[in-house]
Amino acid sequence: TNISDIAFGCVLPNNSTYKRNYIINYFSKLHEFKKGNFSFSKSVLFADTQRYDGQFPSQLAAISTRWQVNDTINVPAKLEQGINGYGYYPAWTQDYISKLLTKSYELVTYMGHGLPYSHYFEIYPYTIANLPSLNSMIFDFISCSVGDFTNYNYLAGAYLEKGKTLFIKAYTVPIGIFII
Repeated sequence: TNISDIAFGCVLPNNSTYKRNYIINYFSKLHEFKKGNFSFSKSVLFADTQRYDGQFPSQLAAISTRWQVNDTINVPAKLEQGINGYGYYPAWTQDYISKLLTKSYELVTYMGHGLPYSHYFEIYPYTIANLPSLNSMIFDFISCSVGDFTNYNYLAGAYLEKGKTLFIKAYTVPIGIFII
């Protein structure tokens, strides 16, 4: 069986009242980056809530010389696919938030279950909105519908609004193609 995921979507302002300012602020932030007023560490954070935390960063290091640090979420025990669905796993959540707050990444890739209003392990739009800042250039969410901008205050929009984040890739509605 071959499985392909197709991601369609875009990231738009969360709150309709502030769309104009949101877009102006985004382009101001992008302009400041292009002028060299801020930068990002040559590192990647790979967060995979389904099973691979700890495995892929070493594989990324083997195929890429771009990133100097290939980071992952540190948890006491690696997860198996399907564990705890949308449960509570404070060790995972605390390490993820801590890394977003204290480190800089060119790329944060997140693989796990998601909805427009949450990620696996209790990450919500207000969780991200309440952080002081983020210093990650690109977030790549391989997570169902976190980019579904038809929902008020959707999760991917909260990441784009926070700190120096420049780009978000997120599914609005995932389409799976299974070839047997």
